[in-house]
Amino acid sequence: MRNAANMSTEMSTQAQNEAHVVSFHIDADLYVCVNQQGPTYFKVHSALVAAASPVWRTQIYGGKYNRPAKGKWIIDMNNDDDSQYGLDIVFSIVHYKFHEIPTRPLIEELFGIAKIVSKYQCEHLVTPFMKGWYAPEHARAL
Repeated sequence: MRNAANMSTEMSTQAQNEAHVVSFHIDADLYVCVNQQGPTYFKVHSALVAAASPVWRTQIYGGKYNRPAKGKWIIDMNNDDDSQYGLDIVFSIVHYKFHEIPTRPLIEELFGIAKIVSKYQCEHLVTPFMKGWYAPEHARAL
């Protein structure tokens, strides 16, 4: 993650109209911007995200990404290594939206999830889902 130092803390009206916002929590206080497939803002609860990952905890509360005094708190994640799909799934788990977790992701989707949990040291989040994701089809019927 990198702080959008030159970016206004207020999203412009144009940016809001063009961006897709995915809200994960009613008390969300942090916007995570991903620009891989057009601008998408994941509206997350910073405390939940920080509790889920030591990397995110350091980035959010380590001083570099402090909440601005005015405007929206935005962290810009325009890193090609960060899978938008993987972030969506991990943020869904972090915010207890288990009904939005796929039962059988495609291999490319699993790779995106794996890159996120490895980079942000939160492999523990996907452990409950791994057996279903990797089990052979015939074992699922048992």
